Amino acid sequence: MLFNFMLDDLKQRVAGMLARVEIAREEPPAPMPFALPYMQEMHPPPDSGYAMGGDVGELEPAWSDNAVMSSSQRPIAEAVDPARPSTWGSVGRNAPCPCGSGKKYKVCHGRIG
Repeated sequence: MLFNFMLDDLKQRVAGMLARVEIAREEPPAPMPFALPYMQEMHPPPDSGYAMGGDVGELEPAWSDNAVMSSSQRPIAEAVDPARPSTWGSVGRNAPCPCGSGKKYKVCHGRIG
């Protein structure tokens, strides 16, 4: 009986509070006082000797033309034979498997256990 009286009182107070709620609108944020500069993607010219993803050759000054070798300039020790895993060298776990299956190396030949 006392619990029901308390619940009824609580319902009345909540309904009274909800009846008096006023929704206030926020003003939109003020515009920025300055415009941001236009950003542009920049790449080195193709003949600059820098190739994206290339390996660093011998330690030479960064301003020399031979500081970075592209993958096409690297010496090839042995051709990769899909049938012979000994010719694959070091393969990254998420790289495509050199056997030509189309799967990742970690799922195909790099599976552990």
